[in-house]
Amino acid sequence: MRRSFFKTFRKKASSLVVTLLVIVVLSTIVVAFMQSMSIERLTAKSLRNILRSELSAQAGLETALFQIQAATGTNQAYVVGQTNLTSFGPVLLIGQTNLTNFAQTMPLISGRIDLLTGYPAANSNSVVSYINAKTNTATTNSFNLNLKNTFIEATSDTNKYRAPWVYLTNSDGTTNSRYAYVVLDEWARVNPRYHGNTNLVRNNPTNWFTGIGALPLYTGGTNLFSVSEASSVRAIASNNAVTPHTLGQAFSSRSVYEAKKHLVTIDDTWSPDVIPADKPQRGLPKFNINDLATNTIHGATATLRADKIASIIATNLPDFGKRDLGLQNEDPSGLKYIKRLAASIVDYIDADSVTTLVNGGEPAGMEATPYLVMLAEKNTWVSESAGPPYTIVIRSEFYGQLWNPYSVPVSGNVKIEVQGRQYVDIRNGGSQTDFNDFNSPSVAVTLQPNEFKAVRFGTADQSFVNFLNQPSSASGNHPTWPATSSSGSSLTGHPHFRLYWNNNLVNMNRSQPENAAPAASGLGRNNPGNTFGGVGAIRWSYNCQPANSPNTVADPRITFLSETDWLSLGAANTGHTSGLWQGRQADGASQRSQDFRTTWAARDYIRANSTNQGITLSSANGDPTALTSQYNAADARTFIASIRNASMQSIGELGHLFDPIQVNDTGGNSYSAAQDYHRAGGGYSLRIGQPEFTFTSTNGRRAVELLDLFTVNSTNSASDGFPASQGRVNVNTAPQSVLEALFYNISPTSDAAFTNSVISAVNASNLANTIITNRPYDKLSDLHKITAALANATNFTPNLSVNVASNANAPAPFAGVFDRAREETFGKMIQLATVQSRSFRIYVVGEALNPVTGKREGRSALEAIVSIRKNSLGQLEPYITYTRWEN
Repeated sequence: MRRSFFKTFRKKASSLVVTLLVIVVLSTIVVAFMQSMSIERLTAKSLRNILRSELSAQAGLETALFQIQAATGTNQAYVVGQTNLTSFGPVLLIGQTNLTNFAQTMPLISGRIDLLTGYPAANSNSVVSYINAKTNTATTNSFNLNLKNTFIEATSDTNKYRAPWVYLTNSDGTTNSRYAYVVLDEWARVNPRYHGNTNLVRNNPTNWFTGIGALPLYTGGTNLFSVSEASSVRAIASNNAVTPHTLGQAFSSRSVYEAKKHLVTIDDTWSPDVIPADKPQRGLPKFNINDLATNTIHGATATLRADKIASIIATNLPDFGKRDLGLQNEDPSGLKYIKRLAASIVDYIDADSVTTLVNGGEPAGMEATPYLVMLAEKNTWVSESAGPPYTIVIRSEFYGQLWNPYSVPVSGNVKIEVQGRQYVDIRNGGSQTDFNDFNSPSVAVTLQPNEFKAVRFGTADQSFVNFLNQPSSASGNHPTWPATSSSGSSLTGHPHFRLYWNNNLVNMNRSQPENAAPAASGLGRNNPGNTFGGVGAIRWSYNCQPANSPNTVADPRITFLSETDWLSLGAANTGHTSGLWQGRQADGASQRSQDFRTTWAARDYIRANSTNQGITLSSANGDPTALTSQYNAADARTFIASIRNASMQSIGELGHLFDPIQVNDTGGNSYSAAQDYHRAGGGYSLRIGQPEFTFTSTNGRRAVELLDLFTVNSTNSASDGFPASQGRVNVNTAPQSVLEALFYNISPTSDAAFTNSVISAVNASNLANTIITNRPYDKLSDLHKITAALANATNFTPNLSVNVASNANAPAPFAGVFDRAREETFGKMIQLATVQSRSFRIYVVGEALNPVTGKREGRSALEAIVSIRKNSLGQLEPYITYTRWEN
């Protein structure tokens, strides 16, 4: 029975244990189920918060895109800059026309959009208030987007990239999320796909721009990238599948990457060349200067193409022609001056050596041809007839001194025409007869760079009859040259010349000036010894010097040295010793002295006179062409002019052009006669890359403003008909380290005497600071504000020679090198610069908020890159090209 009891007990106990185990298992399942339900609820809540934060970030992105599109619209000529707040960093701005009138700028930062109602004519105070909202650092008002390991670069300034919160609400009005965003300029960065792909030698004196690869990724230190970083980042960027952030693999550590990631981009948006908003043709594509000069679609002849260029300048810069004050009465429109300049543009670019004619046949361009700088006649009394009527024969031999101011030799056939020559007076008023016009045969000639050479043009005999039937050989009846003008010639005794090169007219004296008789545009002349001494006597007449009377304009270009290489006559009867041959004229104290350091200090700088000063004839019967040439091979490197006869590589080459301005250094005249503007002569090339003289510094008259109209870039299928390039840097927004790259390692070598100076890291830093200090720039020509620094010898290592003494017209310190070397730095960086941007990077933070407590329940960060493109309606529209999320 006992056994039965225990057996029964064991059965019951076993059943209990099983029951208890079942209960435990069931309880565990219930608890697990309950826990699972809680986790799912929490997960669902978390996902909902992430979704809300992402949606708020997306709302911020859409608002930023709306702002960008509203700011650009159909306005191709907008400009992009940024504020310069001392404590709270930059806010990107899009200006309708400029960056100084806040009422028409759009700040690209989150905020109360209603403050900008009425854009682009919003109240400027409203725009300021919109921007200043970021300075309220309360956590409920603004957010610092520059947190550690977030999208924007690391910085110790926690206020640098703050943005105001914008709060979003539910349909019932309760707040449920918020966003804040800033927009940065993608063109404030370097692009390793395009930049730094050369050996960084920027010292070519002729080809100032070889492509955007000239912009270095290394600037002599660590401000930009180190050598190894530059190499690595270029290698990674060459992969087509790379993203902006895989470039981080090029850096040695996360901290280094964080400090430099804001300096690099792989954006490939095209940069269009657009005429600025302050010009009548605003928003249209800039004109390709190379195409205008050579393409017959713009005119079948060089003259017509020059007229086309002139019309573009006159249309967009209506005051530009007023640069030449000497034409203000004769040609108030200034079009004559502009056409002369346009002719030089055509001749600089086209491949021929035919000088372009404008203004009714005036050869106003500058070609690789020699220029006439002295003209003389050797007049010999050959014979006299034995009886009445008494007739004398005078033989005239014509000599000229040619000058090649260019850097290359010139060879060709030259001939001359001389009109309005002096007359001979037989027996002191008894018989006055003009010399006939002279047309020479062609003479083959070759001149080396900066060489002066005497040329014999030919001989002409002419008979003169004494109608008083008195022998000229009789005492008192010798032929004379009166000091007064001729009575018979329409040119009244002031010679006019025309010089032909390979049968093309290339050089002549200026057309008659304002309110003047034809004589007033003729050449000055000397009285060649008054009378002959008898049969066989020789008298020299020099007919080309500009004299102190209103008749001496001479060469229409007046050449780069203006009057200084024309013969400066002293007394009237200096005869065969009046001029120097086979070399330049002498230094002296006269108004036309070649003392360049004082007399001509404000004109095109001539570092030192060339050694090839000419020599005089030893006797009246001498032959200038038989004199020993005074040319020295070293003189070649002091050439005055540059000409390409091919397409410009940099738009900065416009500075090579001769400025046909006629006024003197201060914009007035240096003589007393009213018409003497026409003799003063500007004596310099266009000031592009260095400060202009005071009288041309007025807006609308600066030579540098031609950069706003013309380009050397061509169009492409992606540029909507605009000349364009890639990889340019916005000088309004780029940081110091990127701006340094614009200048680093440029070596101006256009002046062969100074080829060792270079822009070092320190120099580049100084120049970058100059750009920052002078911001903003509404158009490329506004960069004239930095040209004083570019011409300063101390901004190069070693110094670019020494600074010459400044004066009232040139107050900035200018390096003592030729003008083209002063302008070379500007010419080598200007193709890399822009004031507009077509690509932006948007950083947005969105947060989900508890509707009751207002506490953050989720955060999402969004980075997007957008490019500006034209849509089918002609509107500029931002397109997203890259996005990245973080939660």
